[in-house]
Amino acid sequence: MKKILSLTLAVIMILSLCACGGSGNTEEAPDTSLELGFGKVNITPTYSVGLGGSGNDKTRRSTGLISYIYATCLAFRQNGELYLVYTIDTLSVNDELADLCRTEIIKQIPEVKPEHIYLMATHGHSCPTPYWPDENEGKYRKEFFAWMPQAAKVAIKDIAPVTDMQVAKFHLEGMSFVRHYLMNDGTYAGSN
Repeated sequence: MKKILSLTLAVIMILSLCACGGSGNTEEAPDTSLELGFGKVNITPTYSVGLGGSGNDKTRRSTGLISYIYATCLAFRQNGELYLVYTIDTLSVNDELADLCRTEIIKQIPEVKPEHIYLMATHGHSCPTPYWPDENEGKYRKEFFAWMPQAAKVAIKDIAPVTDMQVAKFHLEGMSFVRHYLMNDGTYAGSN
């Protein structure tokens, strides 16, 4: 369910980033063509690692495999610009981790600008954490950064022109959303 929600959010992000309005200028119309591609890389470690969701408690470790985890990448190109939108099966992606991922991606895919790389986590408490740089976690951290360009390369290879786009509407039974709003006076309001 989280992957469906993440993919839906990614598509909404793309549509909002790509919204093009006419300027009324008759000289030359902007290129509104859109190309999309999807990539997915298995980021499941084959050894025991510390799991996210437990703070600095490294005693909570993986002992086996229930399901595989992935880094998925949506690559899209519009007006000659390449954008990458990731959904990563991990607890979180903070600024430091995002910057390190972007650096690794740009090393191998220099055509993408750092500000065109968006990273989201599925917030899995039972996913390995790439934050700890010691022991097996250091090995996983290095692999984690290496997997990000791989997912992008698969997505870029899959890029094709979008010829027809439709919006799907669906209801996720039992899914609740917590919405928080920043009010004009600086306070927060919210609803479930």
